[in-house]
Amino acid sequence: MSDDTEIDEAPAKPVKKVRVRGSKVAGSKPATSAKKAAVNKPKPRKPAKTVKVKRTKPEPETAAPEPIGGNAKAALKSYVKRLNSLMDEQDNLKDDISEVMAEAKATGFNVPSLRAAMRLIRMTDEQILAARNKADEAEYIRDIAG
Repeated sequence: MSDDTEIDEAPAKPVKKVRVRGSKVAGSKPATSAKKAAVNKPKPRKPAKTVKVKRTKPEPETAAPEPIGGNAKAALKSYVKRLNSLMDEQDNLKDDISEVMAEAKATGFNVPSLRAAMRLIRMTDEQILAARNKADEAEYIRDIAG
């Protein structure tokens, strides 16, 4: 290639100036009004609120009172043994109740009605009054409704 060769260059496009918030672009105009100047400045951060925390002294650890006799292991063992025997009795009673209910059903009685009757028999006077009041309220509402 010789130096005589001419290269056609495309005409240069005008450069668009872009302003990024908080930065200055070379050749850009400075803010003219105080309002514009305030917009360009970053806002100062508010200091974090301080909260006073009351420090309390930890309570001294108090040992659990020793059972009478001073032997905690033996007392615990006794409680566990008694609770275990009561739970066994409870399981046996549940089994007995289910056997009686099955026997009543085999005889021809309605088991849900039998359970409802037992529930009523075992109610205290206060519980009976509460149930009657509730039934009266329900009847009153039915009468009003139509």
